[in-house]
Amino acid sequence: MKVGVIIPVYNAAPFLEQAVDSALSQHETVEVILAEDCSTDDSLSVCRHLAECHSVVRLVRHPGGVNMGAGASRNLGIRSSTSNLLAFLDADDYYLPDRFAYPHEIFTRDDSVDGVYQCIGVHCEDEESRRKLDSFGLGEVTMLTREVPPEKLADALIAGECGSFSLDALVVKRDIFEKCGYFFEELRLHQDTAMTVQLACFGRLVPGSLTEPVAIRRVHGGNRYLARYDNLSTGLALWNTLFYWALQKQIRAERKAAIFLNRQYLLSKILSRGNGLLLSSLLKLVLGSAAHPFLSVRALRARRFRGR
Repeated sequence: MKVGVIIPVYNAAPFLEQAVDSALSQHETVEVILAEDCSTDDSLSVCRHLAECHSVVRLVRHPGGVNMGAGASRNLGIRSSTSNLLAFLDADDYYLPDRFAYPHEIFTRDDSVDGVYQCIGVHCEDEESRRKLDSFGLGEVTMLTREVPPEKLADALIAGECGSFSLDALVVKRDIFEKCGYFFEELRLHQDTAMTVQLACFGRLVPGSLTEPVAIRRVHGGNRYLARYDNLSTGLALWNTLFYWALQKQIRAERKAAIFLNRQYLLSKILSRGNGLLLSSLLKLVLGSAAHPFLSVRALRARRFRGR
């Protein structure tokens, strides 16, 4: 098995060398693509040094060297890759030994599999990061809480029934992106969550081990993992983007209705908050229901069946 590892890079100079070394230490890694996103620290010089030291490490940048966000950087990495199998790694995270052991076994055994997901652990750099992690109520491991059949994975992710998996824990066939689309570049947050739904809708994704982490998410003061932001607004942007994506793709009605339900639910939550977004949210909620009455009915039925 030959895997290309894509690492979007933005202001991760202190951690980048460990990330790259952890990818290079895997026997299956044949290329590491550093998609540098106009960092303001020394990340670019570190990328150049790593590319000079390792023949399989390549540095790519956006035209004009502008900042485009993690989604656009991952897309640049995908389009720059030559490998049929791709894995992702955030620049401040790192792989554990034998990271690709389960995917190697599964892809060798079953040609119909499009992707393999596993779980990742957490490393806190300091006590403050630990306190923040605890205050968010986040666990030590990011994973699905149970095995889900590939044909039901998208529905489980949309409904939030059994957690989620990280891109750091995913290996996927390169050609699946031609079917499901690439990362949403307009989303500066949650584009990784959106991609897991996109992939699950169009690909056959199966679990490796859901108990043994294959990578470590590094928690520190400079990353976005523990950043405070408006969860309702960013969540609405996620499901609104996925909804319009679903309208353009051949997504079955039940699944489309479930995405629509999440969108409408977040609009209603913003309405109940009663801030300056009140009128805009009300219009979107009413217009959305009027424009898609069939989906509205199906969404309400799905909500009742799930007990939401």
